[in-house]
Amino acid sequence: MQTSVCHMNVPLGIDIPPVFSWIPTIEKRGDAQSAYRLIISSTDELVLAEEGDVWDSGVVLSSVFTEVPYGGKPLRSKTNYFWQVIVYCGERVQKSQVESFRTGIFRQDEWEGVWIGEKERNVLSLAGANWIGMSSGAETSYFRKRLPVADKAIKRLTIGLKGNDTVTLYVNGTILGTQAYRYTGVQYDVTKLLNSEENLIAILAQRTPARPDGVIVKVKIEYSDGTMSTLVSDDSWQVSNKCVDDWQELSFVEKAGEWQRATQLGLFGEGEWGDNISLESEGNRAAVRLRKVFHTTKELNAAYVSICGLGFFDLTINGQQVDNSVMNPFNSQFDRRVLYRTFDVGNLVQKGENAIGIELGNGFYNEIGGVWNWATASWRDNPKARLNLELYYSDGSSETVATDESWKVSTDGPITDNSYYYGEIYDARKEQRDWNNASYDDSKWHFAKAVKEPAPLRAQLKAPVREMESFKPKAIQRLADKSYLISGQEMVAGWLELSQIDEVAGTEITITYGQSLNEDGTVKRYGGADGEIAFWWPHRYLQQDKYICKGGGKEQFKPKYSYKGHQYIQIEGLTTELTEENITIFRTTNDIATISYFDSSNELFNHLHQMMKRAMANNFHGDHCDPVIEKIGWTGDANVSLDCLMFNYDMRGSLIGWLETMADGFDKYGIVPLVAPTANWGIENYVVWNSLFVYGVQYLEKHYGVSDYVIRQYPVMSRYTLGQIDVLRKNDWIWPADELGDWVAPIGGSDPAVAYNENTSEGSGITGTAMIYGVIGYMEQLAEKMNLVGDMNYYRDIRRKIYQAFQQAYYKADLGRYQTNTWNQIGRRTRYRQSDNLVALAFDLVPENHRSRVVAHLVADIQEKGEHLDTGCVGTRYLLPVLSNYGYSELAYRIANKQTYPSWGYWVANGASSTWEMWEKTTRSYDHYFLGTYDEWFYSHLAGIQQIKNGYEKLIIKPEFSIALEHVTCEIDTVRGKLVVAWQRLDTNKLLCHITIPFGSSAQVVFPFGETSIQLDGKSLSNEIQGVKKTIYEASETIIIAEAGDYQFSCVEPLV
Repeated sequence: MQTSVCHMNVPLGIDIPPVFSWIPTIEKRGDAQSAYRLIISSTDELVLAEEGDVWDSGVVLSSVFTEVPYGGKPLRSKTNYFWQVIVYCGERVQKSQVESFRTGIFRQDEWEGVWIGEKERNVLSLAGANWIGMSSGAETSYFRKRLPVADKAIKRLTIGLKGNDTVTLYVNGTILGTQAYRYTGVQYDVTKLLNSEENLIAILAQRTPARPDGVIVKVKIEYSDGTMSTLVSDDSWQVSNKCVDDWQELSFVEKAGEWQRATQLGLFGEGEWGDNISLESEGNRAAVRLRKVFHTTKELNAAYVSICGLGFFDLTINGQQVDNSVMNPFNSQFDRRVLYRTFDVGNLVQKGENAIGIELGNGFYNEIGGVWNWATASWRDNPKARLNLELYYSDGSSETVATDESWKVSTDGPITDNSYYYGEIYDARKEQRDWNNASYDDSKWHFAKAVKEPAPLRAQLKAPVREMESFKPKAIQRLADKSYLISGQEMVAGWLELSQIDEVAGTEITITYGQSLNEDGTVKRYGGADGEIAFWWPHRYLQQDKYICKGGGKEQFKPKYSYKGHQYIQIEGLTTELTEENITIFRTTNDIATISYFDSSNELFNHLHQMMKRAMANNFHGDHCDPVIEKIGWTGDANVSLDCLMFNYDMRGSLIGWLETMADGFDKYGIVPLVAPTANWGIENYVVWNSLFVYGVQYLEKHYGVSDYVIRQYPVMSRYTLGQIDVLRKNDWIWPADELGDWVAPIGGSDPAVAYNENTSEGSGITGTAMIYGVIGYMEQLAEKMNLVGDMNYYRDIRRKIYQAFQQAYYKADLGRYQTNTWNQIGRRTRYRQSDNLVALAFDLVPENHRSRVVAHLVADIQEKGEHLDTGCVGTRYLLPVLSNYGYSELAYRIANKQTYPSWGYWVANGASSTWEMWEKTTRSYDHYFLGTYDEWFYSHLAGIQQIKNGYEKLIIKPEFSIALEHVTCEIDTVRGKLVVAWQRLDTNKLLCHITIPFGSSAQVVFPFGETSIQLDGKSLSNEIQGVKKTIYEASETIIIAEAGDYQFSCVEPLV
């Protein structure tokens, strides 16, 4: 019997009321659970004796065996519990194995020790400074400012500055660097460049004509006596637009007429930039290492460690990894919660001397890349950690090793720079061999500092990221510039391990990852000075690692804190030959179980299925995110893909954890942001995206039967829904039109090389109204189920108003279609929008007397466009199912089978191994999953798995036998056990269909022909056959209501 606690593979660190699930085994058709008994005890011996000293549920008459909530006395923190379930299937009894789980740390005051790090983040604020420029608005300006002679000793002088676009700083004639970053400025400690008397700051500012004039500067002077003063940019600075020799030198004298007083353009916080600027300290991106030696003298019985390290931690004990997960913990709404993980380390702690080693990467917690405000986040800080190691001895005593200021710290290790976006720089010459072992000499390290606590700690109950697959390269090519191009087997999110490196010390190897190639065969780059979308990542190239060799041969490198989306890798700097023996490519993704298998006689469909599965896996890194350009948790991508996600993967822990992050954003901002987590970016109420907050719960209930969770979520979902109803009320009961809607529809025409444009032409009025209509419908259902009659009636009344307003606003009777009142011509898009009519049909917003006409116009538009789709991310999801549901399965099949633009097959014809972000071959990303929702139709119609209720407790199985396929095989490991639908044509008039219905489930199996055509187990259909509850015969179909078990059907009548 399969069992789980809180849907975790290893149930450690549980800090919420636990829920228990199990899957009994089927021995005969119709098997179902009639009762259960849950026993939870403090020891396994008590469980075996059926003594539940923690909780004994008694025999509960219930068929429920998924997500059964704990109902015993309060559990204790940091405690192991043992449990068993006894299942009654009529007279038959099944017992699970004795299992265990460990609780986490329930209260913040139960954590021992403190947060520690190398130092607090110390950056200047530009508040009080002025943007300055020339009155003429020159594109190139030269600024000078003499610092007053100090009357006391200067301990430290720091300069912070920002310019539009590029600024170069000099102090006393010495250049410090050039800065051209979009959302970040730079700060320098210039103390070593100071003279004892007068000093000079000089700045070269350059901008493009499209950018506004402006430089802003703040100088902080700290004196040896503990006092401080500041100096800011203002109209006392001198400026010129002429470059003359030595203008940046202290000895240079400004000539009247050539130099003038600067013009003050506005205070910091005003103008284009507002206060959304962060100053970055150059060279302050190294990984932080923390270590602690401790001694044990007693015999150890058990040891558990709980740790949060921000942004990412890598934890070792005595030099050994605590497990094989990577990039821990997941990102969170850092000002609301930070996540910790718990590990069983009893096999790593030894008697005598032991060492704990923690290495910290920056992650989102200390990120500078992108346009999503990470650099200016209010919670941003230097890496920090908190750890409790609980040691339990055989004599019954225990002790805790916790982070405090006795730990040692170093930032002088080999990872000199790391960024979630940009990559890592690893200088092997700086390796600290055995730094995480007790014998290491840490006398050159200094003591850690107690640092500011972030948000409260909560357990990470989602499965972590791991290296889930490895590959050898498909090809290795030496390019004209002597670099190597590695072509991967398929699109991957992850990294490369380079091994057996044999280069002289100081050799710099540059590894650049990308999804596509330039015409010269090099990897297409993003960011930096000349890469794609450079203004998003101005600091340097995106997805690029650098390894600096130490010499001596047999070196190897693999990054830790930055994964990359790629199919191609370019390696520069090697002088030795590169072979496949030197290369291993890893896919990193959430360790989420793959729960299904799909195969058909159509090889294109099989390839498309694998593409979608691959894209989803590549987008699982904590939350759901594009693995290259954005790496942020867009809610809309998952919102249109929920069935695809849940047909293929066990999404319980992953999605529930992400919904918690959304709830944190909702708590902070009053709306659910577009992305979760967020750093004050995407704070727009776009319902097509953020309704995932409710639809996510609905689909969790549909696929997993999480009834207890749904009840807990009802209040916060109600708050969300009531807020959206307020929006509708103010807009005549339809959703506003100027928001994200049917994103990335084709540009139109037949040219796939046209530049993409992701924006909608028709606005979001129809898609937004349909999505919120569905949300309110689900809330009405829940209210009825929970006997909240007032809520139910209220939601029902609101839906009635929306329905009426929708018809009035969008149905065009003269055209027989739904159409928004907004239009923005993009490319060659036509005014008829397939998506608007698809969502109207899908959400049952079309009156019965209009349906045939609306469907006819939809079909006509598809045919006029050569049987091509014309949908963005919303309409694409509904296209094939809606066509099938209205009798156009053959048309749906032909659309799915297309290989000309725009189509999924066009991607395949152009070498795709993952689903693209856009339909055009100019697509920005080759690894987005939100247009791959054909996969839902593969399961729901080709295999026929439909109308799933309460975790497959009830469902309909209605395969599309009429489609020109020879066979379809589909298997899903549901929360009730394996579901199988496998059908095969033997010839033109015979078909076999094997169906397995999971334990405790009931399915309506629908065949599109009469009773005399069907046999079960080689016999004519009969209600007397075991497992068959009822058979219903209708004019054009036969419906068999069957219970759990295996069924072999054969159909011998010609199929029409």
